[in-house]
Amino acid sequence: MFIPAGVRLLIPLIVSFFYGEVSTNIINANSYNKPLNFSCQSGDFLKNISSIHSNKHEDRKWSFTCHQLPTDIITERCTWTAYFINRFDRPMLYQCPGDSFINGFRSFHRDREEDRIWKVQCCHMRGYHRNNCGFTWYLNHFDGQLQYSVPDGKYIHGIHSIHNNYFEDRIFAFEACSFVKDNTCETK
Repeated sequence: MFIPAGVRLLIPLIVSFFYGEVSTNIINANSYNKPLNFSCQSGDFLKNISSIHSNKHEDRKWSFTCHQLPTDIITERCTWTAYFINRFDRPMLYQCPGDSFINGFRSFHRDREEDRIWKVQCCHMRGYHRNNCGFTWYLNHFDGQLQYSVPDGKYIHGIHSIHNNYFEDRIFAFEACSFVKDNTCETK
C-alpha cells in the first residue's frame, strides 16, 4: 500500500494522539542544504526519526518526534559534543558516554562534499544505567527514505553512518538501549 511521504511523517503524531502519549512532532527540522539544530525539551526523549533524501539537493530533510519520559525518570547533564562526531565523506560511529542517551542533533551541510557533519546532545538519566544495547541494521538505502521508531522502553545511545560519494548520501543505523533503575540500599 502506497502512503504519501507527507502522510507517513504524520503517522507518529496521529498514533500519539489516539494512545494518549504526550509528544512533540517536528516535521522538517531543517531545509535542504541548511543547518539542523534539534533537541527534545527537558522531560522528553527522542522516539521517532525520519528523513527524506533529495537527489536535486544531495541532502536530507529530517523530522523528529519526542515523547514524554516516564514520570520516575529525571534527565540531567544534557550536553552537546564539543566536536563534530564525523568528517565529511567519512564513516561516523558515536556512542554517548556512560549511561546517557542521544536527545538531539546538530549538523550542517557543505555543497563541496555533498555531506553533513554532526554533533549530538547526550543526556544522563539519574538513577539508571544502560542495559541490553544493540544496533539496528542500516535503516535506509542510499537515496531512500529513513524511518525509525525507538522500541518501547529503549532510548538511542549510539549512531553509525556511512557516506557514499556515488550516491552523495548516507545510510544510518542507531543503537538502542534499555535503561535499568540502579539498585540502591535503603535503610528502614
